[in-house]
Amino acid sequence: MPRLVSTRIELEAGALAQLREAIGRDAPAFRPRLDGPFEVLELAQAYFPTHRILEVVATSEPVRRVVVAMGPVGVRVLTGHVEHLHAMIDVERVHEVLGPRERAAAYAEAADAWTRAADDELVLDDFSEIPWRADLDAAAQQQIARLETMYASDIEPAIMRHTYTGWERRFFVVSGQRLIDRRLQIPMDGKLRPEDEVVAEDLPVERAAPGR
Repeated sequence: MPRLVSTRIELEAGALAQLREAIGRDAPAFRPRLDGPFEVLELAQAYFPTHRILEVVATSEPVRRVVVAMGPVGVRVLTGHVEHLHAMIDVERVHEVLGPRERAAAYAEAADAWTRAADDELVLDDFSEIPWRADLDAAAQQQIARLETMYASDIEPAIMRHTYTGWERRFFVVSGQRLIDRRLQIPMDGKLRPEDEVVAEDLPVERAAPGR
């Protein structure tokens, strides 16, 4: 997740029941984690003033998290549901805070982190950040050398560029054992659309911790 300011909160019983119901509906694989220890963090953000953006963290190992929105659209899980972000935009005017490169980049980083399907994705600024396993055999070392030749020059901090409809933000992520070239389309209405190209699979990597 981007390093947004967050505050740990306690939900009142009705809101907690709504949260459980929404996670059971939108993220059923996560629902059993609510039977164990978890905490709720409210993320400070200026894009959706009539919504609360909550990060629900199951704190027992392995740590997992989902992001939930509470507001005029009801209670909806954002993780893996970019369409729920779009529904929020239909009742907010997020486009009013877009425009300059820095604002669009900050919004895109946050909204992508809220809606991406995998909470263990690692956003890369450099090829050297890929968490390779320690026990690499010769075949794995050769695979890494090939990947470095092919992609090291492309993997860099996210690049923003103007498009006819708004902005495009390009960056690379490790998701599971895949290397993904992600191009995040950010039209001026804020309804971002990720376009992923899997450029390598079966990477000899350690499982990434939930990343930025």
